[in-house]
Amino acid sequence: MNKLTKIDLSTNHISSLSMNAMKDLDDLNRKNNLTLDLSNNPLACNCKTIDFIKWISETDVHLFRRYQYKCLRDDNTKIVLHQPKLVYQHLKKECSSYGYVIAGVSVAIIFFIIILFFGVIYRYRWKLRYLYYMTKQKYRGYQLQQDRDETDYLYDAFISYADEDQMFVHDEMIKNLEDKYSMKLCLHKRDFTPGKDIAGNGYHKCHS
Repeated sequence: MNKLTKIDLSTNHISSLSMNAMKDLDDLNRKNNLTLDLSNNPLACNCKTIDFIKWISETDVHLFRRYQYKCLRDDNTKIVLHQPKLVYQHLKKECSSYGYVIAGVSVAIIFFIIILFFGVIYRYRWKLRYLYYMTKQKYRGYQLQQDRDETDYLYDAFISYADEDQMFVHDEMIKNLEDKYSMKLCLHKRDFTPGKDIAGNGYHKCHS
């Protein structure tokens, strides 16, 4: 390898060279004035091969028949590499713009997911809190006292809720606490005495 002065890679299926290959070729050139032939290869000009195009424009390796080299863009158009520096500068701008677009879209998607996540949490905050405490009590092995003295209090709990949570209270809380755990809940729309104010009703029911 130390005496190698010419490498013929023409008429192959080479689209670019790896970083290691380019470094090795530069090292050989410093020792032996290397000549490299890459003609008649389907070289590629895109963001993935931009380092290779830059190398072609800057290397001291003698590229045999370099002015005949052609590279294929992503849109299938061919470019003659007789001015590789201009091709590299164009690719650099194009890939930078593409990178900004990808970064912007990624940030927007992440931001949207975060907003959606916190929106869902806020919308169902009371349900989530309820489920948390139910799970916590179940995990600890908590069981309702079955032999409680029902003559002390008529109700186990008074439920205060906003109108928008009415469906949750009636469909979820009553179903789980009253039907499943045999608790007696006091709901103002169901159990309050008509004609009395809310404060009086609540005090009376809680001390019955």
